[in-house]
Amino acid sequence: MKAQSVEALETAVEYLGNISNALPSIIEDYREQNISTVSEKMIDLSDGLKWLYDVAKLTKEYHSLDEDEMLGCYTEIVDAMEMKDYILISDLIEYELLPLVDGWKASLSESVKNLTTN
Repeated sequence: MKAQSVEALETAVEYLGNISNALPSIIEDYREQNISTVSEKMIDLSDGLKWLYDVAKLTKEYHSLDEDEMLGCYTEIVDAMEMKDYILISDLIEYELLPLVDGWKASLSESVKNLTTN
């Protein structure tokens, strides 16, 4: 199980880097109200965040992340999307989700490092 968890965490770290790189484009699209462009990106982001949430729950014994923090941030973004408040969505992504993603990436990278050196 440990080897599978390490592999899942390594994949999560890589994916978090991809998300971190993609978020500025999503923020910009919302600020410019390019809704047709950003809609597909948000579907992919939503799927990815769900996967990360699942990985975090399944590998809980190997890290100290609070997966409910990601869920809370995601819920706020969905609420803003339902209200079609594009400025709020971009602000939530920039000031809440992006720092959370970067923090998770750093934390999981450290967890993987510790797991692979022990």
